[in-house]
Amino acid sequence: MSRDIDTVWHTSNPNVSGSAPDAKVQLWTYLKLSLILVVVASSLLFWDYLLTIRDEWRYIWRRKFSLVTMLYFINRYVTMTYRLFVLIEMFSIHGVTPAAANKMSVYYSSR
Repeated sequence: MSRDIDTVWHTSNPNVSGSAPDAKVQLWTYLKLSLILVVVASSLLFWDYLLTIRDEWRYIWRRKFSLVTMLYFINRYVTMTYRLFVLIEMFSIHGVTPAAANKMSVYYSSR
């Protein structure tokens, strides 16, 4: 079942008036904005990591392994791994043309 951007846009936003090109531009703008926000958040996370790696080595790595140490590592490294995957996904979306973004939005809105 294929739906165009007009159907998706007006079904999900009944109070918004506008043509399909306006909706496509707005969708493309949201994709670009989300990419910028993901890059900024990721940069802050990785910068924090670089700033605190020395303290981490001193206070965590040299300490005896315990439940607290394990929770710290899970919190720290699972978050960074997840953020890395988000960046990879967002940059793969960033390379998408507006026409492909339109198809992607129709696919995800029909789920």
